[in-house]
Amino acid sequence: MFLVAIARPRWVSEQNTVWDGKIGTWPFVVYEHTQRKSKNRAAGTLELKTYTVDRDIYRACLVHSVIPEIKRLWPSGKRVHLQQDNARTHVLLDDVAVMAACTDKGWDMTLTAQPANSPDYNVLDLGFFASLQTLQHRKNSRTIEELVNNVDDAFRELPYKNIDRVFMTLQS
Repeated sequence: MFLVAIARPRWVSEQNTVWDGKIGTWPFVVYEHTQRKSKNRAAGTLELKTYTVDRDIYRACLVHSVIPEIKRLWPSGKRVHLQQDNARTHVLLDDVAVMAACTDKGWDMTLTAQPANSPDYNVLDLGFFASLQTLQHRKNSRTIEELVNNVDDAFRELPYKNIDRVFMTLQS
């Protein structure tokens, strides 16, 4: 339902500040008109719905949203390693459109897949997403729209030190 991109927080000497490593969250949702009425709404009301993500949708999100946002926010240099898990809907490592976006304008981005069931790389799932979910669960969500807003709020509220601790466990 969401694509989330983060990086390890780091000191940016040019700005004399810490970059929090937060790149963005992208929900896979769309507004649709309801077909039938219910006791809660009339027929034809716009309602936020999730949709199934396939490889083409994932590729489009990477090329048009995630990679441009990385280029906009990345604090230094142009070398970036993108890591994705091995879900069937994710792009292949040699995907032409993604590689073109990754190497555009002198950038050196490489796409890697995390090994299946690897405790070394599962840290982001267990650490980062657990922290994000804890913050998100503090607010009630009765609709998809409230859930999307709560996840966005939790992402913004998550302290960079939590993200840094998660990345530190990758080194041990």
